[in-house]
Amino acid sequence: MRRCLAALIPLLACISPLSAQQPKVLAPHVRIPQRILKSQELPLPPAKAGSLVGGLWMSGPNLKSSIYLRNVLEVSPITVTPLLYLSNGKQFRLPDVTLEPVGTAVVDINAELQKLGIASYATLSGYVEIQYNWAWVPLCATIRVVDTEHSVIFTYGMRPATMPSPNSAAESSAQTVVKGLWWKQESTVSGFVALSNTTSKAVPAVIAVTDNRGTALGTHRISVSPHGTKIVQLSELQSAPVSEGGIDVSYPGPAEALEVNGGMEDLAVGYSANLRFTHTPSASAKTSEMTVAELGLMVGAADPMMLFPAGTTFTPYSGLRNISDAQLSVTPTFWWMEAGMARSAQLKTLILSPNQSQSVDVMSLVSAAGLKNFNGSINLAFDVKGKEGALLLAAGSMDQSNNYVFEVMPRVSAKVPRSR
Repeated sequence: MRRCLAALIPLLACISPLSAQQPKVLAPHVRIPQRILKSQELPLPPAKAGSLVGGLWMSGPNLKSSIYLRNVLEVSPITVTPLLYLSNGKQFRLPDVTLEPVGTAVVDINAELQKLGIASYATLSGYVEIQYNWAWVPLCATIRVVDTEHSVIFTYGMRPATMPSPNSAAESSAQTVVKGLWWKQESTVSGFVALSNTTSKAVPAVIAVTDNRGTALGTHRISVSPHGTKIVQLSELQSAPVSEGGIDVSYPGPAEALEVNGGMEDLAVGYSANLRFTHTPSASAKTSEMTVAELGLMVGAADPMMLFPAGTTFTPYSGLRNISDAQLSVTPTFWWMEAGMARSAQLKTLILSPNQSQSVDVMSLVSAAGLKNFNGSINLAFDVKGKEGALLLAAGSMDQSNNYVFEVMPRVSAKVPRSR
């Protein structure tokens, strides 16, 4: 018994500190502020009339267009008025739409045309204006064009309308240039460019199509009537000996005079993708260093949880164009996940001459990294040295039938200004 007590004393000595009450340590946290009462809120600035313009809508036997609206206000509903402009400039006022706080609504353009006595299957096109009355832009709006028969889809954004500036006379004599990037995954892909005139005066425009070296492939000269829309088919793309190039749209007047949209399509296989356009950098644009990322490019076999048809595999694509008048340096870095760790491989720097376009063979980069049988998503980051706004990119993933196309919007992830 004494031997047992002797053995028990050290054990109790080890247990006693554990059984003593330990001081409480509160977990760090940030106090949630109380919601401001309506009576305590600062008064809103006075409401003013404003509008969003843009997009391309199209209707036809197989084409269906819809306006998608979202109220970004969290505490107030908003009533908006959609205006539909036909390609000849004729305007139709559609019924008002009231959006609840953070609410959404869809306006079926084909159905609204039918209510106006216009056949929903009539082949028409134009642009949209969304009017509102608020102190700032209270909503987001996009236009979706779907051809269910041929399995193609296009999505176009809208921007705040700008009021004429005091220097409108000087701006009307200035020359505006909008540049785009075209590419094609197969020889049968064609393209189109749509120009919508948001002003009350006719606007002449020139569409120049070039190859990857900036050599002319075709030129289209048109005049867009007030509030009208012209769609130009780029038939020269089908006979182009290269798979990428540029599109330049030039016209006299302010940058906001024309809305420039477009798309690439192959109705035989259901391929469609939006053409990307942006305004060319000014000659005085500063030189900078920045990183632009393409996130979520799909590679290899589709995830079974996404419910694609059995055997569906994806190949990423990425196209670049230097839209400035100076040389551009682009260094790609390929990122992927392996065993729960982020891995990367920096690739050879690309030098793009002014107006040069180039496709990036993403799959060869994947194979070079030893991931020939990789299935999943990857990211591409481009370290860019050149004029601000000089690099135009188009990226996404598509399946082996060219029917499933998932576009990725490149985004600037870092920017380091520097002197010229």
